[in-house]
Amino acid sequence: MRPLRCLLYFVVAALACAPAARGQSSPWRPGHGHVPAIAPRQAEAFASQEASVGHAEADRLAPRGGCEMVKFAFTVRDKKNRLVLDLAKEELRVFEDGTEQRIEYFSPELTLPLNLGLLIDLSRSQRRRMTAAVHNATEPFFRRALRKGDQAFVIGFGNESYLVSDFTDSRENLLQAVRKTSEISASGGTRLYDTIEEACREKLATERGRKVLIVITDGEDNSSMKTREEVLEAATRAGAVIYVICTPQPTAVGSLARGTAVSRYISEQSGGRAFTIVVEKDFADAFNEIAEDLVNQYTVGYYSTNPPRPGSVRKLRIESTRKGLRFFGPRSYPLPKS
Repeated sequence: MRPLRCLLYFVVAALACAPAARGQSSPWRPGHGHVPAIAPRQAEAFASQEASVGHAEADRLAPRGGCEMVKFAFTVRDKKNRLVLDLAKEELRVFEDGTEQRIEYFSPELTLPLNLGLLIDLSRSQRRRMTAAVHNATEPFFRRALRKGDQAFVIGFGNESYLVSDFTDSRENLLQAVRKTSEISASGGTRLYDTIEEACREKLATERGRKVLIVITDGEDNSSMKTREEVLEAATRAGAVIYVICTPQPTAVGSLARGTAVSRYISEQSGGRAFTIVVEKDFADAFNEIAEDLVNQYTVGYYSTNPPRPGSVRKLRIESTRKGLRFFGPRSYPLPKS
């Protein structure tokens, strides 16, 4: 598996509140009624937000000639991985399906709500190594990254996937869900690809605003029906960005190389980033960088000049006249089928 360039990353995930205890958890089977696939937002918060499609958002409040404004958020870092916070509209170029678009809206402020999903590998090789470290890292992360109007969910996975918490805006419920993952007995294989695909398709696809998944795993998969390519297709259709925190087994031959390759492939192709954990404190560093990305984003908007194709997926690319910058954010967004 070859490392790929990271152009844009955007984060898609949603945290929910349906905690599971040992002996009481049952696998999450999308579409089988175990947990509602999408939990409704609070009506007041939802009504105050603009409509969105994937990470890119169609501004239905300001149509022009039958077209809606497409908005998306992105983070900018320089060659030394430092955040770039002084970018000007005049320095940007936005392309949709290869065609440059005229930027009509630009803001250095966050204007789109966040839908975040945290996926935690519960396989036997992972649980003992990282339970405490993940708990300690997620508390400051939720406090910093989640703001009013944001929501998140938590899924644990091994040979089955468990929706431990559905979408919620409660940081306490999310932390409780993370703690509960250590009580789930997940024996057998690991459904990494299936779980990511299901989270994109069942949890994020119909949400509006920014969509981010954070996946904690060693990158090993031995039980999925889906392929890596199908995972990326689901992420594209949902408009989701995936961050992968890779926790390779230190004593397993080839684990580091395989885990790193899988993590980079999934994250970079979806517009996200990959982190490799060597020691426990690396968890805190990884979550801190992801939080920095999510709270220091620009928002840009344009009216597409491309002809509408209901049900299609449009590719996004952003460039700058300033040299040496890296852009992380959505790489695509889906159009409604009708």
